[in-house]
Amino acid sequence: MIGRNASWENLEVLGLCNNQVGDKGALAVASNVIWKNLEVLKLSKNIIGDKGCAVLGRNSSWKNLLTLLLDYNQIGDEGGRAIGQSNVCQALQVLHLANNRVGWKTAAELARKEDWKYIKMFVLNRNVNLSTTERRNSLRALIGSKKRLFWKL
Repeated sequence: MIGRNASWENLEVLGLCNNQVGDKGALAVASNVIWKNLEVLKLSKNIIGDKGCAVLGRNSSWKNLLTLLLDYNQIGDEGGRAIGQSNVCQALQVLHLANNRVGWKTAAELARKEDWKYIKMFVLNRNVNLSTTERRNSLRALIGSKKRLFWKL
């Protein structure tokens, strides 16, 4: 199992896109503590939900993680907040959460995170479930942040 792999201690990039690993696979990946040099983690199109996102955020070995690609999964507000509350992603520069279920409010919370000093780019999708006022206020918060944001329409 990939999570138990101990031979790739110099691994910098792990690409597992479009493998349908789900929350269980995310747990397997997140359980690895050998990959201390991991800089890029590509988990797009893997049916990962909030639980999987939360366990990824709890890995304490990935202090060098720069890019986290989680687009086209099933991550909602709970998973988005779990990544936001994670101390693991302190060096993160790119967070790709487009085509998930992360709403405007959670996106605004993520964009305002002061302790994410290095984040340069968020990629998120629009969520049509909020009122116009809520969208406008959330968008103001996102634009007001010092981070680069891309909305995938």
